Amino acid sequence: MRFLFVDSVRSSAAETLPWLLKCVKSQGVEAMRRLWVEFFPVLCSSLESENEIEVIESFIDSIAECVMQLGAGGLTKEDVEKITMVISEQLKAHEDRRLEAEAEEAEEDADADEVKEKLTDEAELEGEVLARISDLIHNMFETFGDAFFDLVEPLLPSFVQLIDFH
Repeated sequence: MRFLFVDSVRSSAAETLPWLLKCVKSQGVEAMRRLWVEFFPVLCSSLESENEIEVIESFIDSIAECVMQLGAGGLTKEDVEKITMVISEQLKAHEDRRLEAEAEEAEEDADADEVKEKLTDEAELEGEVLARISDLIHNMFETFGDAFFDLVEPLLPSFVQLIDFH
């Protein structure tokens, strides 16, 4: 996922991962796990260093779709914990970007109309990222049921922060 200058290539690479899992599904969980253990760490490290919101959205969506392909039998406890950590990190990154946007809006030198348009565009993109995080959480609950709640519970303050009026 090291195509630094072409966002669409990084997004497309991430989007292929669930389909690769689907291709080997008939070969069993072990075949799916062999692929997963190769690309999941790369996907996570790429997600940590990614700056483009559209690509972040693709990466999170890829993880969510992979969860559905792998199911409970294809994910280890460590995988589930790492996915929960990804959710936590992305919620924090979202909040950091929101605060940065507020600071940019407050700058006196900025052209008000230009800043407002940029912030509106960014807010739409952030909404898409949050929707993908929501999809990932949904897929984790669908796959693991109540057992996933214990891992999500520490994230509740982040969820409250999202619904709190800023």
